Amino acid sequence: MSIVMLLGLAALQAAPAPGAPGALERMLDCREVAGDDARLACFDRESTTLDAARRSREIVVLDGRAAEESERAVRRERRRTEPFEAAIATARRQADGRWSFRLEDGSRWVQADTQRLFRAPAAGQVIAIRPAALGSYVANVADQRAIRLRPLD
Repeated sequence: MSIVMLLGLAALQAAPAPGAPGALERMLDCREVAGDDARLACFDRESTTLDAARRSREIVVLDGRAAEESERAVRRERRRTEPFEAAIATARRQADGRWSFRLEDGSRWVQADTQRLFRAPAAGQVIAIRPAALGSYVANVADQRAIRLRPLD
């Protein structure tokens, strides 16, 4: 029993700070520890460390849906300041003659000016969008003249 405690104490001293990268891996590594008491002690120690990191928000656990939403939020924030290109998933002409677009990343855009395009946009074409003045965006669809857009999401 004293050997197990000494090994446990040595492992605690050698372990990185709580919440450090690899906290989940260290907990999963406990499965490889020989002996039921030592394995349980390892799980207890590492799960406590992992829980402390979660509570202090050093580690955030997301399900698939939340992770996708987070990724979309990052893309939305990035597009506010950086030019980007994307493929058009759908393009529809609205009743007022302006175009609305859904891109393959799921974002939706609508034309903000009345500039006419020479060729109708189509799924699969590339749209290049860049930030413009006063929070607006300028886009070129398949190398046509620029139109102004605004995001819908």
